[in-house]
Amino acid sequence: MKPRSTSRLRLTLFYGVAFALCGCALLVVSNRVVDGGLLKDEGRSDQRVIDTYGYSPAQVKLFYDIPTPQSPNHPDVHTIRDVIGGIQGDIRNEVVHESLMGSIAALGVLMVISIGVGWLMAGRALRPVGELTSRARSLSERNLNERLALEGPDDELKELANTLDAMLARLESAFDAQRRFAASVSHELRTPLSVIRGEADVLFAAPDATARERRFAASVRDASVRSEALLESLLALARSESTMNDRELIDLGDLVGDTVAERIEAADTAGVRVDLELGRVPVEGDPWLLERLVVNLIDNAITHNRPGGWIRIEADSLGQEAVLRIANSGDVLTDAQVTAILEPFQRADRTRPGYGLGMSIVQSVVRVHGGVLEVDAADGGGLVTTVRLPLAGADARESGVPTLVGA
Repeated sequence: MKPRSTSRLRLTLFYGVAFALCGCALLVVSNRVVDGGLLKDEGRSDQRVIDTYGYSPAQVKLFYDIPTPQSPNHPDVHTIRDVIGGIQGDIRNEVVHESLMGSIAALGVLMVISIGVGWLMAGRALRPVGELTSRARSLSERNLNERLALEGPDDELKELANTLDAMLARLESAFDAQRRFAASVSHELRTPLSVIRGEADVLFAAPDATARERRFAASVRDASVRSEALLESLLALARSESTMNDRELIDLGDLVGDTVAERIEAADTAGVRVDLELGRVPVEGDPWLLERLVVNLIDNAITHNRPGGWIRIEADSLGQEAVLRIANSGDVLTDAQVTAILEPFQRADRTRPGYGLGMSIVQSVVRVHGGVLEVDAADGGGLVTTVRLPLAGADARESGVPTLVGA
């Protein structure tokens, strides 16, 4: 796989290449300067001899013109001048070579140092970008009220952060307007539906109503009941996706017990056995939303079950968490089906009643309360749903209940 190229790596390579090019240019220039300086000094050697030792130009020329024995290695050397010039050339070449090798070694060491320094400088320059990324990653429709609020100099990154904050403000306003609209529509439609259902009940109970009129009234009444249930679910979903304003201390165990007591008749009618193991589980949250959570989970466990099936409900505290675990028998579900039921209007079995909003509401309520929802297919069929919510701090206690995980 192709390695991931980051801005920090690219900036480091840019710094390193720029330093290398500048270093090479400096190396070439300095080598030329050293070579030219030595060559220039060789050309002034006669004058230096005259100035240093007080010889006359004729005496210096006479000395340089002294013939030398024939050299087998240098047949073109005939005078002292030729010998001295050759020695000066050799010294110049050695000095230039040693200077070049030393400069190359120093450039290599400085290249390594420059890459390290460039990595640190790039990291420091990109640190605000990392902060922006981390804060932006934590934002969603659940916490659009938060802002990046980047601190630092008034530069391009600060301008980008301010632009993103303004965009978040617009998104928050749009989401709030959408939720208010959904809640308002759901609320406003409940009144005419109640009127329609009331009129249908009156027609159904009328002594002079014909059989056809009674069938028509029953159909209208059933349709209105289903529509009211759908609107109730939409209202719960809209409210659960909004910012939670109402907070009360609630015993989750008592809430589960009361809900089961209200639905035990429905469970008996469906032929489903309900086993309870409830402890004292204090949580802090919206009472109406938490009730919707428990109601939807228990209704789903009853509806998506089989005759002669079972439901096991456990509620207790585990460390600093309130844990509600509901396991039920039922059809064998695949991982894809389990994932799909968390989406709005998705049902594992469309032949059963419902609109596919129950688990979406549960998921939204859990999120708005800062909890975690785990949904897994049970071995042999059915579902295991585990809700973990923060335990109320004043009553947090350790419990001997084993860790609850999805089957």
